[in-house]
Amino acid sequence: MGNSHFVGLNYQRASFRAFIDNDGFYFEDEYSNDVFHRWEVVGRFRLSDRWQVRVGLPVVYQTMEGSQQNLTVSGLADPTVTVHVMPINTGNDFTRDVMHVLMLGTGVKAPLGQFNLQDQGARVNPNFQPGTGSWDFLFNASYTLRWANVGLNVDGTAKYNRMNPDGYQIGHQMNTMSTLFYFVELPWGSFLPQAGIQWEAGQPHRQEGVVMGNTGGTNLLGTAGVQFFRKKMGVNVQAQLPFSQRFNTDANVSIEGGTRVSVGLLYSLGG
Repeated sequence: MGNSHFVGLNYQRASFRAFIDNDGFYFEDEYSNDVFHRWEVVGRFRLSDRWQVRVGLPVVYQTMEGSQQNLTVSGLADPTVTVHVMPINTGNDFTRDVMHVLMLGTGVKAPLGQFNLQDQGARVNPNFQPGTGSWDFLFNASYTLRWANVGLNVDGTAKYNRMNPDGYQIGHQMNTMSTLFYFVELPWGSFLPQAGIQWEAGQPHRQEGVVMGNTGGTNLLGTAGVQFFRKKMGVNVQAQLPFSQRFNTDANVSIEGGTRVSVGLLYSLGG
């Protein structure tokens, strides 16, 4: 949708399974199957040819089914506001054989989601809270190169997380993605099949500066999807399959992430 204003709605589904091997002698083994659903209203608003603002307002619905706890959590999560500048932008000049766009951005995540929910008198795991309770900072860099109908996008995002009022701090996070795509123009519109890899890393969480066990780690995923565009409408469908997962866990604990799915709808406002 070029550099126009747009609004949209994104949906994401992710799942994790945790298992604790207690050897079955004194205590039974423990497990937890967690599913995270996230809907996010998004918007991009162009300030000039090079500057734009992006906003995201998410809502979550999360379920935990385990040997020790069964729980459902839902509600408003933490919204984000980011400002982006494009020091290089030839992406809309179709007279060029090679087009490229460099975008740099920074922003904040505001603590509007609940972060101190309780279940049966005990605090719900911070990973399962709708919000984090802290003001966090986002940094992003994205580069897109397109030659004829073939293109490559490389994107990286860093998230600097601060301590919340309860003294808990989610570990800083890094996310990088490299995606190949092919642009196909048809009479009724256009579509872009795409495939790539994504690498995620998170530092361990801390409580009053003390490192918390079974938090943080790295995750490498393969991605595949397709984008459709017709007039002012756009649709994006993507799946992500874990290739390699190395979460920071105790010797008797294992955590595995499942396949992720995302769907997005966009509507261009022009401009």
